[in-house]
Amino acid sequence: MLAVLLCANCGGHGLFDTASFMPHGHCYFWQPEIVWSHAISDAIIAISYFMIPYALVKLIRKRPDMKYKNMFLLFGIFIVACGTTHILSIINIWTPLYRLDALVKIITALASLPTAIILIRIIPEAIKIPSLAVWEQMNQSLKEQIASLKEKDKTIEKVKEFEFLSNSIPQIVWTAQPNGFVDYFNQYWYDYTGRTSDTADALDWPPVIHPEDLMRCIDRWALSYNTGVPYEMEYRFLRGGDGQYRWHLGRALPMKDEKGNITKWFGTSTDIHDVKTAQQLIVEVSTKFQTVLNNVPIIVWSVDQDKVYTMSEGKGLENLGLKPRQMVGLPSDTPFQNMSLKWIENIESALSGKEFRDVEIFGHVFLETSFAPIKDAHDVVTGMVAISLDITKSKQAEIENQFKSRFLSNMSHEIRTPLNTVIGFANILKKTTLNNEQKQYVQLINQSGEMLLNLIGDVLDISKIEEGKLTIDKAGFNIRQSIEFSLQPYIFSAQERGLEFSIEFDDAIPEYVIGDRNRINQVLVNLTGNALKFTSKGKILVKVEQVVANEKQVRLMFSIADTGIGIPSSNQQHIFESFTQADLDVTRQFGGSGLGLSIVKQLVTLMDGTIHVSSPHSLFGKPQGTCFWFALAFDIDKETSHPAKEEEVLDYFDGKVKILMAEDNEVNRIFAKVILRNLGCEFVFAHNGKECVTMLQEDHYDMVLMDVQMPIMDGIAATIAIRKELNSNIPIIGLSANVAKHDIELSLEAGMNDHIGKPYTEYQICQAINKWVITPRQAQVFNLQMIHEVTDDPAEIRSLLEAVLEQALAFGSKITRAIETKDWTALSFIVHGYKSPVRMIGAEQLLLLVQELEQAAKSGNEGLIEELMPRVIERNEVVVEELKKEISKHD
Repeated sequence: MLAVLLCANCGGHGLFDTASFMPHGHCYFWQPEIVWSHAISDAIIAISYFMIPYALVKLIRKRPDMKYKNMFLLFGIFIVACGTTHILSIINIWTPLYRLDALVKIITALASLPTAIILIRIIPEAIKIPSLAVWEQMNQSLKEQIASLKEKDKTIEKVKEFEFLSNSIPQIVWTAQPNGFVDYFNQYWYDYTGRTSDTADALDWPPVIHPEDLMRCIDRWALSYNTGVPYEMEYRFLRGGDGQYRWHLGRALPMKDEKGNITKWFGTSTDIHDVKTAQQLIVEVSTKFQTVLNNVPIIVWSVDQDKVYTMSEGKGLENLGLKPRQMVGLPSDTPFQNMSLKWIENIESALSGKEFRDVEIFGHVFLETSFAPIKDAHDVVTGMVAISLDITKSKQAEIENQFKSRFLSNMSHEIRTPLNTVIGFANILKKTTLNNEQKQYVQLINQSGEMLLNLIGDVLDISKIEEGKLTIDKAGFNIRQSIEFSLQPYIFSAQERGLEFSIEFDDAIPEYVIGDRNRINQVLVNLTGNALKFTSKGKILVKVEQVVANEKQVRLMFSIADTGIGIPSSNQQHIFESFTQADLDVTRQFGGSGLGLSIVKQLVTLMDGTIHVSSPHSLFGKPQGTCFWFALAFDIDKETSHPAKEEEVLDYFDGKVKILMAEDNEVNRIFAKVILRNLGCEFVFAHNGKECVTMLQEDHYDMVLMDVQMPIMDGIAATIAIRKELNSNIPIIGLSANVAKHDIELSLEAGMNDHIGKPYTEYQICQAINKWVITPRQAQVFNLQMIHEVTDDPAEIRSLLEAVLEQALAFGSKITRAIETKDWTALSFIVHGYKSPVRMIGAEQLLLLVQELEQAAKSGNEGLIEELMPRVIERNEVVVEELKKEISKHD
């Protein structure tokens, strides 16, 4: 623009033709260099002036918070005006614009005056604006303050985190100032104590600490406060919810500065009541356990997975010649006191994870030991523990009891064996034609035999009671009928001796009760027998009365009173002891074993009853004789009908049952021969178990009557051999005078089907034959399940059955011809073809016989074929008849 102006005013002359220039300021003579200096200088000044307002405007826009905004605005106007005057100074060199120049200067003056005034007014305030050094110092201070604030923010954040953490844990957390006063409790404090105070100080502690523990806590806190040592104390703390004092563990740690001065206390209070109680319980249990170890003959062993003893404690070690902990650290196979290999095997079994019990013998010491593995949380075996109890005394007593039981059992067997013959033949003799005198003799034989059996029963009952093996059974029965039936023989006996005998029942007694009928009758028979034995004249009364009753139970009192010799008062307290009678003269005069009342007492006790004796008594008006009375409780049986006693009806088997009897006693064989002949059985005798096994291999029998005690091979061993070696399922019935439960269980465990005690009767043998031979024969002939799985159409079923019937009818004649010609190949082929239809109709028994016949035909065993033939034909005929009946149902 300047160039244009300069060119526009050159007037066709030189660029700086100063002749026409008017004087300007002090420039009366214009020279070109002077013109240039004026023009360039004013242009630069003008540009600078215009830049300053631009910067001010930009500053004001960017800093709306600028304090001196108006002053800067006026100053900008003033500067713009000044810049304009310099532009005009350049123009005026060529073309004078005096009025415009004057106007601009007026504007400049007007702008400069307010600016100066405002500037004068703000100078005092501006003077206060710090210098640069001060600004830097203030800036540094500001930075430090900001850092301090940030640090405080971090501290506040940490405090918040601390509070959050302390409120998250289930224990009381508190802080205290250096002077010991509490300045913070976490939320758990308020929840636990139930206190609602917003303030926290040391005075909050005394009300919640047990009075007995408070002074200890204060003293301990004083020590920590004065010395700076950490605080730790157990005390009882009051829980606000239930008002219970619970054990707490209090801890506090001091926080110290660089100089070792305490700046803060941090503390916790943890509820350890359950742990404390458990510890006390552990201490109590441990004390008791140690007491047991020190006083009871037991031993506690433990072995780790490396098979090394880690524990051996207990008084029982003394009997093994060991001291407590003597085995610790030694291998488990270290020998001691005749240790058996079984002990080592048991330890290894326990280490393998098994839990069991066993009895070990170490020299003369018997140990009953329970072994168990020790497992970790992952169910991995890390060792084993064993607890041994010294049972030497009880084992010796058990051996003695076993010896006594075996002795009594053997004696019982030896006595019952001849009694079997005596009573058995007496019963057979009763069935023959006898005159009155002979009948009386037979009756006396029976009574004597029964008395001996009762005596044997008493001895065995005493043995069972002492061993705890006698049990009480419960079943419903008619109590009146039961008592009258059991006492009937004593009524006849009393009448023969001229005694008055009566049985009285309370009308309120229920008809049926639940109890052990046999044991109740045993008690009554024993007491009634005694009354009859010791009464020579007068009366005997058996009375049953109801004492108390409700809908479900009744308590009855049984009285047995007599007018006999009575019992001296000095002997009454011992009368229920074993082998005790009134005195020696009584024993000589009346006889007896002295066992009856002892058994009575123990039987009544086993039935939860009580028994007493009164002698003399006044039931008959004046004091005399003896009265025994006992009370028992019964459940009332509300069933309206009970089966009547089954009449002993004997069957005659007409040679259709073949019995093998193993019996070593000749007299017993004669007795058995009479019974089996009377029952119409075919029978053969074996003299011992070995002979019985051999005979079963050579011939077929329907049942075995097996005597248990025999020479060479007894009945138990013979039964095991029959089941395992011969693989035979033939019914085996044990016959033994040993009728103890243990003996019966031994027989059944060996594989016998049933057990009959000696002396036995024809009826018992008849029942066994019916149960184990006849009933299986009469079992279901066939099962049509397979046919019904194929079709449910009656017409199709009839068609299939008719086809099977046709083959069954032809089967008998076919195998007969094959046997007559001894064509075993043809027989095998016929029998094999018949198995399919027999299997289809489910005729299992016929199928078994057919399979046996097929095997016999293949091996050419002519003897076995001849034995099986009649059985196969007989069973096939049964199947034919049943098939005809089944087909008729589908007409």
